[in-house]
Amino acid sequence: RTAYQIMEQIGVAPADDGRQFTIKGLPLYLEDGTLVEGFKAIVPSVDHDTVFDCVTTSYEVIQNEVLLDLAETFMEAAQAERQIDIPLLSAGTLRARRLAFTSLGVPDDDALDGLPARGYALNIGTSHDRTTPLVATLSQTIIVCANTYRANLLGRPAEVTIRHTASAPMRVELARSVLREMIGAATELDGMIYRLLNEELPAAKFGGEALPAVLGERPVEDGRAKTMYDGRRNDIIDEMMSARVPAEYRNTAWGGLQAVQAWEQHSRTQRGGRHRAAVAIEKLVVNRSEDGYPAAHKYMSWCQEQYPQVFGLETPVAA
Repeated sequence: RTAYQIMEQIGVAPADDGRQFTIKGLPLYLEDGTLVEGFKAIVPSVDHDTVFDCVTTSYEVIQNEVLLDLAETFMEAAQAERQIDIPLLSAGTLRARRLAFTSLGVPDDDALDGLPARGYALNIGTSHDRTTPLVATLSQTIIVCANTYRANLLGRPAEVTIRHTASAPMRVELARSVLREMIGAATELDGMIYRLLNEELPAAKFGGEALPAVLGERPVEDGRAKTMYDGRRNDIIDEMMSARVPAEYRNTAWGGLQAVQAWEQHSRTQRGGRHRAAVAIEKLVVNRSEDGYPAAHKYMSWCQEQYPQVFGLETPVAA
């Protein structure tokens, strides 16, 4: 069954009397019949006497089925990329259909290893009374009531935000891409890991070339700066030999990244918090310094120069 069929079954998509439920924007009139220029009334298609809100004519209606479309995009990507079934756990409306939502459960499955969405619920919701734009968030619980709607949609960082403006249709297309990438990034990540695992990185090269690229050149003069440098270098090497880097990964470019990240994540206070699932590939492979992982960013920049074939770059031709 599709997400929309599930919604129909629980009575969210159609009206109670069987007519199709949609949202409309109708001309707004005063009691004396005067047309209010520049405004419209947001009403359910099955009951024009119930006004959800009065908005400007630039307000773009987002139908409930858009939530289902985005949910199915995520579900289809998981099946195509990972052969994983993402269940639809809840769907419904609140406040007399002024709010709509759906919640998907991302399994804690090894097939989704490397994907920050693993083990979370993907909640998608919107409103028809300007309570919230269409948003998609990751949280540890699903939406089942007004309280969980507020906690899981309004109280979480948004992976997707679509405001009720003229650009909404374009942003829906962008949202589809983001949701696909939340799954596809894991597939791309696997390919990158495989290629990095096949690149040898002996301990001498890791310590002599890679770490100077990460930490900078070692200070010449004795003193606090030199002592701190040596301490950081030794900490990263210790991470390479720790249980956080499996023995079979050591002496590979992937093992080097794991060691640098382990040091940066566990030995230092990080800024920025949890990374959005939509940029999972940047988090683990193509790191960006502004994401709060400058050391891993520098290491991957060094890897791009050393192993251009891993990144789809042409190998430099010697002069």
